[in-house]
Amino acid sequence: MVLGHSDDGPVTFNELLPSTIGELEDLEGRLKTINTAVQMLRTNARISDCGSRVVEKANTLGVPDTMGIQEFFAYQILNMKDSVRSGFSNGGEGPGYVLNDNDGVEYGRDEDKVRSTIQDVFGDTLRGRVFIQGPDKNTQILSHIHLFMLSDEEELPEKINQNYLDVEVILEVKKDFLTDVPLVRVRTPPPSVEVVPEDETLSRTQSSRNYGHRDD
Repeated sequence: MVLGHSDDGPVTFNELLPSTIGELEDLEGRLKTINTAVQMLRTNARISDCGSRVVEKANTLGVPDTMGIQEFFAYQILNMKDSVRSGFSNGGEGPGYVLNDNDGVEYGRDEDKVRSTIQDVFGDTLRGRVFIQGPDKNTQILSHIHLFMLSDEEELPEKINQNYLDVEVILEVKKDFLTDVPLVRVRTPPPSVEVVPEDETLSRTQSSRNYGHRDD
């Protein structure tokens, strides 16, 4: 999952809305970050080559920055606190973290299975594709992009097709829209607020509707 965290960049709430040039460039930058992350995982790059936040996380966990990013990925899954793994619904913390295989068996504590799955997912057979959830399914305030590693030879899984929207398609539509009708955002002044003088008191008036009495 990818979302912006810069203090001075654009803030995106809904990718489906038209974008300015700056917002479009920000979206392209986030997609570039996703592609870089996938490439780093494919090549099992060292932690030290994967960005300051990854290095900072490794230092916090006492992991050397010479470790490969695949191994670091597996390390975090295998060493996750039980309270985080179980989640709120089971008396833990966070949303929970469960890894089920195709047979519905949870393998988040199985080191061999976790490592082999990471190697398979970030091998050469799957391609990273990016999606968002529409406003009717999204529960987050800020836009966040989901990455799925999928096969080009198979149709899009039905659950993804029903619940997600392709960001690459959205990007192309935004580019066409920006070419035809450039968007410029302007600051809107806040609405005026009427100030009640201190010597005037607030009183309520009775409504013509009387919900306290019914004729039936």
